Amino acid sequence: MCSALVDSRQAQSCRMTRRGSDRLDLRQLIGPARRSIVVAALTAVIVSARRPCAIEETIVLATARGPRSRNMIARSEETQMIPIRNAVPSRYPPVITWMLIAANCLVFIFQDSLSPSELVLLVRQFALIPALYSDFLASGETDLAASDFLPFFTMMFLHGGWLHLILNMWTLWLFGPSIEDRLGHGRYLAFYLVCGLAASLAHVLFNPVSIVPALGASGAIAGILGCFMRLFPLARIVVIVPILFIPLFVEVHAFVFIGLWFLLQLFQSTMGLLLPSSSGDVAWWAHVGGFLAGFALGPLLVRSRQRYRVYYPDEGMFGFDPEGRM
Repeated sequence: MCSALVDSRQAQSCRMTRRGSDRLDLRQLIGPARRSIVVAALTAVIVSARRPCAIEETIVLATARGPRSRNMIARSEETQMIPIRNAVPSRYPPVITWMLIAANCLVFIFQDSLSPSELVLLVRQFALIPALYSDFLASGETDLAASDFLPFFTMMFLHGGWLHLILNMWTLWLFGPSIEDRLGHGRYLAFYLVCGLAASLAHVLFNPVSIVPALGASGAIAGILGCFMRLFPLARIVVIVPILFIPLFVEVHAFVFIGLWFLLQLFQSTMGLLLPSSSGDVAWWAHVGGFLAGFALGPLLVRSRQRYRVYYPDEGMFGFDPEGRM
């Protein structure tokens, strides 16, 4: 570590040495054939993945079919690319991200403690059922009370199982702190809720007669991914691509990883419109709506330079600059 008393040349040399060694460690992790691995991995994902690769889908529940909540989970598939690190630094503790993760975990623990009949009542009251709002969408008139619109928000705090919860919270933990750091705590919380609301609206608009309750935080988290791609398109993300039993560590740009994920959501959403049976149990349009909301709104909420000091060039992580680039 450089002493504060060394001259500017020594300090600059120390920074370069530190950043250079960080790059070397990351390249050793990824391997010398990085480009070929990236091409092969992305090709495998495009060809074989039928589900989103960045975050677990919004699970939809039809009814309680067994003694525990895990039996209510609709069919889901494993992710094909798992992000484990991003190179964008954060200056302030991600307090709101911690609170959101804690709230989701506590709600799920409460869900898991309920009996099947109580769980059905909870899902019917707080999950989003698009058909309830079909009259309001068609004519603008409804006999629903204001409390009947709460599921547009409460659905993003419910989950269909431990795997659904863990994958969503992992993605929030990985990408949320960078966005919270740039937006500020209050704006970040409002941004998260607005993205969740946009996801709920998109799901209702494109599935107006569905009686299947929808729940999950993935729509709001999709907004965080959209904002991350907008603010840090060239940031590096380290992902694991499991090929058989061999985990490959691949470094990709944010716009490649998140952009590929969004294209999969858009493709599956379009297929759901053309062939409703192909949409399965996933609220694809919720992902699309949340992503577009985050992509559009995020940059408008970034704190000004008067309220947030600009990073110095040597304040990056792993030998990267403050934007997560090499």
